[in-house]
Amino acid sequence: MLPLIVTTALTVLVLLLTDFSYERYVDLTSMLSGLLGPAVVALAYPLYRQLPLIKAYIRPLIISLLIGAIAGVISGWGLGMLVGLKDEFLAPLLTKSVTAPVAMDIASIIEGNQILAAILVTVAGLTGAVLAHSCLNGQKLIMSLAEG
Repeated sequence: MLPLIVTTALTVLVLLLTDFSYERYVDLTSMLSGLLGPAVVALAYPLYRQLPLIKAYIRPLIISLLIGAIAGVISGWGLGMLVGLKDEFLAPLLTKSVTAPVAMDIASIIEGNQILAAILVTVAGLTGAVLAHSCLNGQKLIMSLAEG
C-alpha cells in the first residue's frame, strides 16, 4: 500500500478521534509545509545530471510537455465545467498537474483555495501512481499481442 495513503488516513483518523482542530494542525505543521519548496528544488540536481539526454531529445520533450500541460488544464477545467462546479472549485482544478508548493502559489495568484489545490495535486498524484502500473502492464500486453 502507498505510504502517503496510509499516513494521510491515519492523520485524519487521529485528528477526528482526538478532536484536534485542523487550524491547530496546520499551525503545527507549517514548518514542514515550508520545506516542500526546497524539496522540489532539490530535484533539479538529478535532472541536471541528465542534461545531455535532455538536449538530445529536446524537441519531442517540448512537444510532449506542451501537449501534457494543455491536456491537464483542459481535462481539469472541462470535467469541472461538465459536472457544474462553481468557479471557486474550478480555479484550484487548474493546478492539479503540478507539485503541491507550485499549486499553492498558483492558487494564490488566481485567487483560488490553496488547501484545495494541494489536495487535488495529491489526489491526482496518487491516482497516477495507483493506475500507472496497470496502464503500463496493459500496454505491454497489447504490444506483445501485436507482435504475436
